[in-house]
Amino acid sequence: MLNRQMNATLEGMAQALFKSWFVDFDPVIDNALAAGNPIPEAFAARAETRRKALADGTANRDVAKQFPAAFGIRPYGRNGWIPPVLSGVAIRPQLGD
Repeated sequence: MLNRQMNATLEGMAQALFKSWFVDFDPVIDNALAAGNPIPEAFAARAETRRKALADGTANRDVAKQFPAAFGIRPYGRNGWIPPVLSGVAIRPQLGD
């Protein structure tokens, strides 16, 4: 029973981190706000929430250092970010041996 509770707790934490980083883009928004970079309109409401987190010290600035400080438009029209490490690298999937 205890293992199931711990697993449920850890799963919830992992889901919250994933959503924060890769759905809501919290670290990117934090960095963009700190750098004075523009925030896409689609993230304006989230940026207001993040401004408060930055002001009251609840934003994790150590984690945010690993993320970019700007948004860009991807070729297929969605806002997002591309990690600098991958921005010039072609990724080719392997189709078996």
